[in-house]
Amino acid sequence: MPDAKEVYADIIDHEHFVHPTRPPLSKASRAAQFSPFAALTGYGDLVREAGRETDQRILLDEDRKNELGRRLTSLLRLPAAPAVTVTFFVPDDKKDGGSYRRLTGTLTDFDAAKNELVFAEGERIALDRITDLTSDVFPERI
Repeated sequence: MPDAKEVYADIIDHEHFVHPTRPPLSKASRAAQFSPFAALTGYGDLVREAGRETDQRILLDEDRKNELGRRLTSLLRLPAAPAVTVTFFVPDDKKDGGSYRRLTGTLTDFDAAKNELVFAEGERIALDRITDLTSDVFPERI
């Protein structure tokens, strides 16, 4: 492969041309010439979204549902609002599946009309999304 100095020997020592009536482009404008085509705008977002992983929802068996129900009943019968840690499923808005979240808060009520646990912090969690429920009353996980 020939040396670049040899190939461009006739022009290498010339000064950079500057047009007398047109101002030079800024660095940002020059860089924009090499940006992706507008037809591909959003393609990177689609690739990232396709690569984002979600968890599949775990379906609980009857024994686990019954144990969760017993724990919830005993917590709601306590005179003081207990602190609990709840693990629950949150469906994904864009894809099948979702993610599991863990919330620690003060359980204040059960909304029977909506079938939701109500926390002092304002969070509401649907019962059918709960997979685990722990408290100082029964610290072991089920």
